[in-house]
Amino acid sequence: MTDLIFNFLPGFFSDLLGIPISNNPRVVINLVAVLLLLFLGWYVVQAVRALFRLGLAVRDLEKVRQQKTNDEIVTKDDLQQVFRTAFFASVWNSFRDTLHEQYDYQDGQKRLVRIRSTVPAETVFSPQSLVDARLNVEFFKHLPGILTGIGIIGTFYGLINGIQHFDPSLLAKAKTDPAQMDKLFVGLKVLFDEVQGAFIASFFAIGTAMVITVLEKFLLNVCYRKLEQLCRILDELYESGVGEDYLASLVKSSAESATQTAQLKQSLVTELSELLRDLNAQQIKQSEVLGSLLSAKIQEHIDASEHHGERFRTELKDGLADIGKTVAGVAGGQGETVTGMLEHLIHTFSANIQSTFGDQMQGQAEMMNTAVTSMAEMQTGFNPSS
Repeated sequence: MTDLIFNFLPGFFSDLLGIPISNNPRVVINLVAVLLLLFLGWYVVQAVRALFRLGLAVRDLEKVRQQKTNDEIVTKDDLQQVFRTAFFASVWNSFRDTLHEQYDYQDGQKRLVRIRSTVPAETVFSPQSLVDARLNVEFFKHLPGILTGIGIIGTFYGLINGIQHFDPSLLAKAKTDPAQMDKLFVGLKVLFDEVQGAFIASFFAIGTAMVITVLEKFLLNVCYRKLEQLCRILDELYESGVGEDYLASLVKSSAESATQTAQLKQSLVTELSELLRDLNAQQIKQSEVLGSLLSAKIQEHIDASEHHGERFRTELKDGLADIGKTVAGVAGGQGETVTGMLEHLIHTFSANIQSTFGDQMQGQAEMMNTAVTSMAEMQTGFNPSS
């Protein structure tokens, strides 16, 4: 079975061209065939599958857009039905998070009014994630160069192998010995067969590389176009620029806040100035009232002191008159007794004066000190406010 597979393509080319192919070109042809099958299985099949999924998604999106009439919103759940397959699972979850839903309250109920796109669809539905990674583009875009290199190496190997089977000395020997002519022809035939097989293998490798290049670029371009169509439909479904709108709203709010702050500051300054002026006026008025009360109290105490002084003079005068009368009526023998009584009377009178007027004057002095201290405290309290 292995030999049948190994000899199938070389035998096919040998029968097609009518030229025998040796073992060395067979290795090159079979190696190129294996890489070709790898390209068909890992690239072409995946490309067809991706193209089918993208085409199906585009068709479903067009159908959803046609069903939404009268400015109806295409919700995330609607798109979930479109991208429900595993092919779009990862990119759809990322794109779903980029859709910004805006709500409004109508009749006390929260209602969805619009859905905005925060990023272009091609940012999430990128060729790298949906096409390149699935088709192994990074490897297969170099496959034509690899095949071309294999063909060139096979050509040089066939030339080297054919030259090794050719003996150049047979040319000189054939001139003198006709029997050597047959050996020379055999050697030349082997050389030509090897060179011919090497060129056939190189032709097959280079031709395969050209076919792979055409298929690879064609399928990749078709997938890219279908993906661009898908992204264009998604961008048409949702209005973009939500970031710019929020930025403009933020700038507007900042400007309004600054204006309101300036107005509030002006209002506070005006009201505080009026309040301080009223408070200052009230304090001045209260100071005047307090000063008037203090002046009245001081004047009252002064008048009381003058009244006590007048009464003291009158009592003193009357007392001295009584003493004079008493002295005049006393006999000579009673002089010492009278003198002692007079001294006792004078000391008693002095003590009464001291107790009466001394306490009053001390009380007045304390009252004056208290009044001065109160006025100083009031003045200290008024100074920061004014």
